[in-house]
Amino acid sequence: MNRRFPFDIARQEFGRASRGNVAVIFALAALPLLVGVGVAIDYAKSANVRTHLQSTLDAAVLAGARESSPSAQIAKAQSFFDAQRPEQFSAKTSASFSVADHVLNGTAQAEVPTSIMAMFGRETLDVSAKAAAASSSGGKVCILLVDQSRSQTLLANSGAKLIAPDCEIHVRTNVSPGAIINAGVNLDVKRTCVKASTVINNGGSVGNLEKSCDAISDPYAGKMPSVSIPGASCKSENYNPDVSTVVLPAGNYCNVNFSNQTSVTLNPGMYGGMNFNQARTVKLNPGLYIVKGGNWNVNSGMTFTGTGVTIYYADNSIIQFNGNVNVQLSAPTSGSYDDILFYEAPGLSQSNWVINGTSSSTLRGLIYLPSKAVTINSVSNVSADKATMVFASLILNNTNWTITPGNKAMASSSGGAVRLLY
Repeated sequence: MNRRFPFDIARQEFGRASRGNVAVIFALAALPLLVGVGVAIDYAKSANVRTHLQSTLDAAVLAGARESSPSAQIAKAQSFFDAQRPEQFSAKTSASFSVADHVLNGTAQAEVPTSIMAMFGRETLDVSAKAAAASSSGGKVCILLVDQSRSQTLLANSGAKLIAPDCEIHVRTNVSPGAIINAGVNLDVKRTCVKASTVINNGGSVGNLEKSCDAISDPYAGKMPSVSIPGASCKSENYNPDVSTVVLPAGNYCNVNFSNQTSVTLNPGMYGGMNFNQARTVKLNPGLYIVKGGNWNVNSGMTFTGTGVTIYYADNSIIQFNGNVNVQLSAPTSGSYDDILFYEAPGLSQSNWVINGTSSSTLRGLIYLPSKAVTINSVSNVSADKATMVFASLILNNTNWTITPGNKAMASSSGGAVRLLY
């Protein structure tokens, strides 16, 4: 007969009890490990979403940077991101884009729902990404010629000098020769892109001339601000030499003649048939000036100034600069006409604009006159500081210009090769 002593019974009972305690202790010890594994899974999931978010944002800014204008770049990048946004793990994503200094910037955010961490009050993890892209060439179009129906849309004659090493000239005509560059010409530009298959270069110096080139389309067509034109009633005035200073209040004027005034000050309004004869200084106060119903004739020896001004050609009337005129004009820096210096009503028939003999002048802003066949004669020491020009065609005769890309400079088609900045 087996006999168990009390010591044996106690040892067996202790063994059974200790096995139960070990199980409890193991379960308690494993809980933090399981939580840690769950947290690691949540963070791995958010890291995966961030990887997809970054790659999608990178692709979006690269797609957008190929477009020709800031608004088109932003729209393209946004639509690309919205179509390709990562939906892994039901992450809620969003992105925004902006353009500064010709660089397309993008930021994106995502809220990633958690699993284990949600049981401890952390229902989402936030991740973000940043990206920026720009044309690898850095080229910006400062002069765009949009007439596609005739040859010689760009004609540079002997003595024409244009210093614009950061700018491109684009010529959209399909008719050969699309451009003629004559001997004695120096077009120091980043690139000259002519859509026509033939260009005649008679010994002139021209930067990176390309034929059969993908010249950009007009990025501003149909996108310029509309202007409300005042009624037909207008005031006519004649100022004699005995009146030295004239200040015209804002209004609607036509057939106004100035003779030998010391200074003339204009305020925003509509003006037609303005003649400035030997007036020493003409100043335009900030605002919108509508030219309609007759040319402005600004004659020799004058200083013509305006800061924060926009000049709108409502019909084929123009401001004609004649002789040695010092022109100092800059566009507004905010508002509806931000960086717009000259522009015209849509649908105007093609007409000529001849600029004669301005000197020591500065033009700043967008000059958008796609109906104008522009001829520039004997222009010396002109700094088109941060200027962008859109004309039908352009003839340069004995000019000396320096141009830097304006705020509304157009993205070059050479920007098909783009790069990520970060």
